[in-house]
Amino acid sequence: MSDLGEYFRLQAGWREGMAAQFPDDPGNPQSAQALLSLVTVVEQEPDRDLGDFRPAAVAVLESQVIQQGSELSLGGTRTKEAVGRYGYDSPSLAFGAHALFLGELLGLVEHDAYDRVAELGEDPTGLLSEREVAAALEGLEIRPEYFRLRDKEQREKLLDELSAHQDGGE
Repeated sequence: MSDLGEYFRLQAGWREGMAAQFPDDPGNPQSAQALLSLVTVVEQEPDRDLGDFRPAAVAVLESQVIQQGSELSLGGTRTKEAVGRYGYDSPSLAFGAHALFLGELLGLVEHDAYDRVAELGEDPTGLLSEREVAAALEGLEIRPEYFRLRDKEQREKLLDELSAHQDGGE
C-alpha cells in the first residue's frame, strides 16, 4: 500500500460518505468508484519482464504526499479540489483516463507549490526549478496552462516570455 493510494482511498471514503448522505446524487458513488479504480493504477506492481506501466507522474506524486497528524495531504487547494471531483461528472475508470488525470494532477501540485512559494517564500516540494521559484518570489502570475506543460524547455521559453512581458519588454 502506498501513501498516494491511501490518500485516494481516503478521498473515496469521503465520497462514499457523501453518497450515503445524498443517495439521489449519482456523482458521489461514481467518484468513489473512480478513485478506488485509480488506487489500482498507482499501486500496481511493476512487471519486471515488461517494465513499469504506471504513469510517470505516480512516482513524483507519491513523493509529494505528506502526513499531517493523522491526515494525508497532497498539494494544495487546486489539487484537493481536483481529487475530490475526480469521476464525479463522468465515470473515469479506464487506464487512459487515470493516466491523463495523474499527469494533470502533477501540474496542479506544481501550481500549488508555485503559489506556496509566492505566499511563504520557499518551495518545500522541490518540484520547481530555480527560475520558477524566483518568478514566484517576484510575483509573476503564471496561468494554469503553464503547469500542464511537461517539457522543461517549453516551460523555460514560456517563463522567459512571461518575465519579459512583466518587465515591459516586447
